[in-house]
Amino acid sequence: MIISNQYHHPSLSKAIIASAKKGGSIKFILNDPKGEPLSLIQYRNIDLFLSTVALKQTVIIIDSTLACSANAPIDEDLFASRPITMHCTDSSDEIRRLDRTMQPLIHASRNYLE
Repeated sequence: MIISNQYHHPSLSKAIIASAKKGGSIKFILNDPKGEPLSLIQYRNIDLFLSTVALKQTVIIIDSTLACSANAPIDEDLFASRPITMHCTDSSDEIRRLDRTMQPLIHASRNYLE
């Protein structure tokens, strides 16, 4: 699951597509779905949801085994132009806490294709 106000990262998208083709499930929750996320939803197992809540932080949760957060959108150009601090953890307690914190946002988001 990727929660962010926007998403633009072609290199990461290639890995996401490869994972989806192998059966992995990817869920984007974004404020601004322009561009790249719209092209990704053509693939099976990639879903796009829109959040009406202004997202100030990026959160990535991978199969309840890894969680990362940053105070910047996922943007390859931004990452290349300045250092971004990303906090990652594999602590199951922290991942569950973060997932619980995100649940109201997840449930309030609507599927882009509905």
